[in-house]
Amino acid sequence: MPTSSEPMPRPPVHDFAPDSLEAQLFERLRQDRRRLAIDHGVPPYHVLSDRDLADFVAVRPANAEVLACVRGIGPARAVTWGPALLDLMARHAAELGLTLTNAVPPERTPPRRPAPDGARQIEKRQAVQREAKAAFARGEALGNLCVRLDRAPSTLAALLAEHLIEQRAVSLMPWVDDATRDRVLAAADALGFEAPAPVHAALGGNVPMCLVRLVQDWWLGRQNQ
Repeated sequence: MPTSSEPMPRPPVHDFAPDSLEAQLFERLRQDRRRLAIDHGVPPYHVLSDRDLADFVAVRPANAEVLACVRGIGPARAVTWGPALLDLMARHAAELGLTLTNAVPPERTPPRRPAPDGARQIEKRQAVQREAKAAFARGEALGNLCVRLDRAPSTLAALLAEHLIEQRAVSLMPWVDDATRDRVLAAADALGFEAPAPVHAALGGNVPMCLVRLVQDWWLGRQNQ
């Protein structure tokens, strides 16, 4: 036991050694999480709980695919917070000299489920499409719908684009505001509409990939009507 003249040992930071680079990264991200929460008017745990933040630090994802295997990152959080979290992780990891993870670790790859028979698969897909389009008609947020239907943002963004084209919609509200739409279209006009990734990168990753694809698909569909 330390004497009164000896400093008390520092406790670990969520299983990271007190003076480790991982502990420093955790503390930096905890401050960033607080600022994100204040900016959006939500409690910090709405972004990530401390336990989920510690897993985020342990994994150190470099992209959305790896981010999806972090504890607490579901489809809704991936859409709402994913781009900001990945940007913060890349910046702090570079400053601290920590490497990022570019591929999903084997131990975090979910087991493959047996594929359902063709008829059941088609029926299930059609049910999801009907429910999604009914939700779009109500203006339901994509993030909420991802959680409720357990579908990836890219899947629902494609369905939403199809729905908007069918409805001959002239606006992407409430899913994409006009200013963001115009930024995406300007970048796509310069880079091409073939893929969303270059446009996503040109916008600094600030517009989620699924929304970039939504804007592009909607615009191309309108031109072909």
